[in-house]
Amino acid sequence: VKKVDGKNPKLEALLESVLDLDDNVKVIIWARFRPEIDTIAHHLRDMYNPDYEEDVVIEYHGGISERERNESIVRFQDMNNPARFFVANQQTAGMGLTLTAATYAYYYSNSFSLEQRMQSEDRNHRKGQESKCTYIDIVCREKADTMIIKALQNKQSLSEYVSQELERKNVRYN
Repeated sequence: VKKVDGKNPKLEALLESVLDLDDNVKVIIWARFRPEIDTIAHHLRDMYNPDYEEDVVIEYHGGISERERNESIVRFQDMNNPARFFVANQQTAGMGLTLTAATYAYYYSNSFSLEQRMQSEDRNHRKGQESKCTYIDIVCREKADTMIIKALQNKQSLSEYVSQELERKNVRYN
């Protein structure tokens, strides 16, 4: 873990928010960059299992082997397993996985890809989902985070507009 001097308000907001959750809740935390994943996982481990007896954090990114990824999903989906936090990037974990055990999904950082965002949101909404999922974006007041969220919202609005217009005009597409 690379240590950075000074405070990190996004990290502090995330950690404060997860502290308010029930202990039996499973959480997905999406972060765009590996150093963010490393930092988040390190702090969660310090908070929830400083003795490292049973790991409450699953890291899922390109640096994790396929075998470990598969085992991680099984551990996270098992409600009796202590793994509560699935910390991943959308590029690696955003498509094709079933993560219906989660009732919260935090977006620590986003890419500009609407497809990655929508696909990552769908990880919780699959066959077998039994409860609602709450999505929370951790956004700094600085322009970068706000700009990315607005860009994603605008892309979705444009996508919805085009789809509605095609439907209205009875245009079929496959």
